[in-house]
Amino acid sequence: MTPMKRGLDVALALFLLALLLLPMALIALWILARDGGPVIYASERMKTATRPFTLLKFRTMTQGAQDGGVSGAHKAERITRTGRVLR
Repeated sequence: MTPMKRGLDVALALFLLALLLLPMALIALWILARDGGPVIYASERMKTATRPFTLLKFRTMTQGAQDGGVSGAHKAERITRTGRVLR
């Protein structure tokens, strides 16, 4: 990756962060007020076959004791009120 491309990527990411920070904060407060915490859901995903990373997203479902695998119909009743709107 060239230094110029890296610089443009960082500049664009910072611009978008500044632009979206207020809407993201309002969504987080909305989730907290309507559905309680936690507001953020962390999920481990695979970057490569041997390298995982943590994906962070707004929580749209209640926590399940035996949560695992791909989301399916059996999890539909766990979607929160706010989650229905966000999805």
